[in-house]
Amino acid sequence: MWPAFAAALSLAAPGSGPGGDPVERAWPLEGQPAVSSNFCEYREGHFHAGLDIRTYGAEGVPCVAAGDGYVSRLRASADGYGKALYLRLDTGETAVYAHLAEFDSPLEQALYEAQLRAGSYTVDVRFPRDRFPVRRGDVIAWSGSTGGIDPHLHFEIRDGGENPMNPFSKGFALEDREPPRFERVEFTPIGPEARINGHCWPVEFMAARLEEGRFYIRDTLAISGSVGVSAEALSGFFRLS
Repeated sequence: MWPAFAAALSLAAPGSGPGGDPVERAWPLEGQPAVSSNFCEYREGHFHAGLDIRTYGAEGVPCVAAGDGYVSRLRASADGYGKALYLRLDTGETAVYAHLAEFDSPLEQALYEAQLRAGSYTVDVRFPRDRFPVRRGDVIAWSGSTGGIDPHLHFEIRDGGENPMNPFSKGFALEDREPPRFERVEFTPIGPEARINGHCWPVEFMAARLEEGRFYIRDTLAISGSVGVSAEALSGFFRLS
C-alpha cells in the first residue's frame, strides 16, 4: 500500500505570565524577521541554546526589549557571546541578546565604568531591579559581531532557573506562509511484538507529495503491533525533525 499522511506544524505559541495569562512579546530585532539557526540545533559538543536572527550582513540594527522588565546583567568578552545583555522579564524569564555591537547609552556607560574598575575589557556585571527598567519595544542595544562571529543577533529565552527554552514556544513568532514539505518518514517499532515489514528495527522511507498538505510513501509497508512515526520536514524557515 501507499500510506498517506498529513500534518500541521506550528512555529509559535503565546507566551504566558506567572498566572498562565497570555503576554505579548516583541520580536527582538527591528527589520525583516528571519532566522539562520534554530533552537536546539546540534553544534559540536552541545546544542544551540537559542535563535540566530539574521541582520543580512549588517551591524548596528536596533535590538528591542522583548517584554517589560529590567536589565539584570551585562557581559563583555572577546569570544563566546561577545557583548551580551540579559533582560529579566516581568514573567520571571530572562531574554539574552548576544554578539552586540553596543548597548543603549546608560548601559554602555555602566559597562565602561565596570571595565575601568576591573582594569579589563572582560567583565560580567549585574544590576538590581530598579537600576535599568525597560518597557516592551524599547531599544536596548544594537546588533554586531562581537565574540568573533559574522553579524547576527543570538537570542535566547531562559526560565527562572536560567535553563534555555525554545523561543517559538514562548510567544515569539515568524510568519511562514509556505506549507511544510516532508522529505523523510521513519517508522519505529514500539514494544517487543511490533514489526515493520517483518523486522523489529526502524524503517525509513522517502516521502512524495500527493496533494497540498498530503504526502505518501511509494514503498509497500506492512505493520503489526504498536509503531511510532517521525518525519523530517522542510518549512519556509527551518528543517524540522
